[in-house]
Amino acid sequence: MAPPRQAQRRARLHSTDPRKLLSGRQAQRPVDAERVAQIQVAARADIPNDGGPLPEGLVPKCTQGVQVRRISIGQQRLQSGFLVQDGTLYEVMPDERHAITDLRGMERLTGAHNWQNAAAACAAVMALGVTQTRIVQAFHTFPGLAHRMEEVGRIGETRFINDSKATNAEATARALACYDGVHVILGGVPKAGGIDSLAAFFPGIRKAYLIGDAAEAFARTLQGRVAYQKCGNLAAAVAASVQDTAAQNGSVVLLSPACASFDQFENFEERGEAFRRLVKEHMANVQTGRVSGNAA
Repeated sequence: MAPPRQAQRRARLHSTDPRKLLSGRQAQRPVDAERVAQIQVAARADIPNDGGPLPEGLVPKCTQGVQVRRISIGQQRLQSGFLVQDGTLYEVMPDERHAITDLRGMERLTGAHNWQNAAAACAAVMALGVTQTRIVQAFHTFPGLAHRMEEVGRIGETRFINDSKATNAEATARALACYDGVHVILGGVPKAGGIDSLAAFFPGIRKAYLIGDAAEAFARTLQGRVAYQKCGNLAAAVAASVQDTAAQNGSVVLLSPACASFDQFENFEERGEAFRRLVKEHMANVQTGRVSGNAA
């Protein structure tokens, strides 16, 4: 039985499409899109997530005739399924479990939310007969997605991460959870609640650079809790972050605005591309000696 259309749409929106992990010669046989949607919905049913589980009664309708293998991120016990614990992805069976791969060293799959996606994709493509060897190869070569915790360059030992897709505090929280001592660029058109919900991450922010319409409100939220600089626009924020991190080892500058982009950009993609361009310009300046430091 094919899942209802709404369930298919939700699966596409919220689950990693396993076909994205297979390209070129890896995709040696056709994948039935309807079957993939069934597997995705089945896998999604028990993934812990901030949005909660699928509505009660929907899972049985979507999983008739489908083997359900549950997914857990953390400590939850499973009889059968896929578990990510301390960054290692395991396949769990009733009497044993074995490690598939360590996700911690994969920079394009940083953070628990990406480990969740990796586990869901692994469950789906293994159900389609893809070998673990090929899955691990795909994880290692996965290029990541534009504007979603995308590394766009390095200056010295500082990494610049484009998470322009984070247009609300919930999305920014996922990015902040991945780093400690981060320099973060925040601002744009604020959403309801602003960045109040990010308070638990404030101790991990070394400095915030505030841009756009939200700058004043965010400054009030951060006052006395996080060092910040009101920069006005993205170019000034990038320039300030480059200067601040020049003498630091292993720093991260994160564009994760927690805001819509419409005050200064057409959309989050344009904002992300502007960030990429600005970082590349500063890298070029370093290489030609106009700024002290060394570009990686």
